[in-house]
Amino acid sequence: MSKPDRADRLTTAVSWPADPEDHDYPAAAYLSLLAPAAQVDALVAAFPTAQTTTQKPS
Repeated sequence: MSKPDRADRLTTAVSWPADPEDHDYPAAAYLSLLAPAAQVDALVAAFPTAQTTTQKPS
């Protein structure tokens, strides 16, 4: 069996759950240290519809 080509790997859809899982809360707490609550709320609301990007590891 051959490996999927690069285009296949980059077009994988992301599915966001309706509710956060327990392991998501530490990340949300960190985000609240970086921005005011209203901005964090707006960012979190935008996550499900945001375009997913990939980066080459350093």
